[in-house]
Amino acid sequence: MQLSMARPVPGCSFQFSSGRLRCCCSCDVSLSRFVPVRRQVATPSQLKSSRGAIILASTPLPQSPRPLWPIRIPRPLVYSTNLADVDPVQLSELWEKTLMVTREPSKIMKALRHSFMFVIVLAEQEKDDLGLRSTPKVVGIGRAVSDGSFIATICDVAVDPEYQKQGIGRRIVKRLVQEIKKKGGPSGFAVFPPPIARQFFWLIGFRSDRKYRLMGYRGKEEKSADITDADNGAQVLGTEEVGETEEAKEPEVS
Repeated sequence: MQLSMARPVPGCSFQFSSGRLRCCCSCDVSLSRFVPVRRQVATPSQLKSSRGAIILASTPLPQSPRPLWPIRIPRPLVYSTNLADVDPVQLSELWEKTLMVTREPSKIMKALRHSFMFVIVLAEQEKDDLGLRSTPKVVGIGRAVSDGSFIATICDVAVDPEYQKQGIGRRIVKRLVQEIKKKGGPSGFAVFPPPIARQFFWLIGFRSDRKYRLMGYRGKEEKSADITDADNGAQVLGTEEVGETEEAKEPEVS
């Protein structure tokens, strides 16, 4: 806004006439320009005084556009091998949701303590109203059991359904292999996956070795043996232990 006026006499009254503001002492106040602005800024170089004339700068300050909704940046996942980071209750819920098995939290901690290696994946939670963070969420797990010399068996690999299709399971297995080798453990790796998980392990480098079969102990002795292929599942080994009879085709997943 730019105003141009002579200095009026104190106590004058103003009247509007013919587009001009006129005071009782015959001083004219003319409105030369009107620009609606949010705020006025006057700097020493922009503020001048000459015969009572005052010029005010009226350029609005630029404002950054605000987003229509809050932007949430995904927080990085933490891959840990520290037993202190394990929440056995969350881990029990994760296995029940993904592997369809129910395990007691106390037994879970015992199993991890006796594992040759394990990797747990944690997702940091948002802050609450008080600015405090809740316990990190367990979104992935994988462990390996081994005698420490010949072969390590990878088991209990699971990823929360909300975090699947992001390569987390692949990184869990890769981290397990790296940590086992760093620890001076075996270089051969085996896994006994259910049908639904066979394709996953195939895609990350495991192959079926038909020289070996997985047999579960039932405790009942028999007088004769009538073994068929349907009685036993195939053992799947890592690429470093693949047998010569391996067929180069992807296994069917039911």
